[in-house]
Amino acid sequence: AESYAEKDSLFKIIDIKKQSGQGFARNRGIEEAEGEYIGFVDSDDLIKTDMFEKLYNKGLNGSFFGVAVDSDITVAVGSYEATSKEHKNNNRSALMVAYDKDGEILFENVFNELSYSKFMNVKVVEDGYIVCGQSIYSSNKVGNSSLGGAYLIKYDKSGNLVWKVNYGNNKSAIFNDIYIK
Repeated sequence: AESYAEKDSLFKIIDIKKQSGQGFARNRGIEEAEGEYIGFVDSDDLIKTDMFEKLYNKGLNGSFFGVAVDSDITVAVGSYEATSKEHKNNNRSALMVAYDKDGEILFENVFNELSYSKFMNVKVVEDGYIVCGQSIYSSNKVGNSSLGGAYLIKYDKSGNLVWKVNYGNNKSAIFNDIYIK
């Protein structure tokens, strides 16, 4: 640990004189932390080298609302806040992520027409994926926007946008589900 601290000022050694257990050490680390994010890895944990980078890049607060399976691909849709400022201002971006059978990300799409966007559901179609959700104002702003309302969006199997359409042009419209014959 000392060699990391000597090479990089981001690392800090906290010397705990007595054996106090893992919980005490973690709590002490949280007290001393100066950054915005904290992560723990135990000696018996197996993680990929880019795990914390992936978690950081996914944002501060994320939720998946819909999942569809397409052969060996799992597609999840939801929303997230990337920063504490977005969280404070109630700004969210819609998110669609496709994972392979090993959990590796194949592609991801972020969608945000207005300040509060979320995808609620996803359906697999022969040549792609159709997602539904909304993009609205996060504030109590009065008025309509040609960008706002409920959304249906089609992506191809590689995650490229095929088409998108919105309905409602306002603050309250949302599509929660998709029915395909």
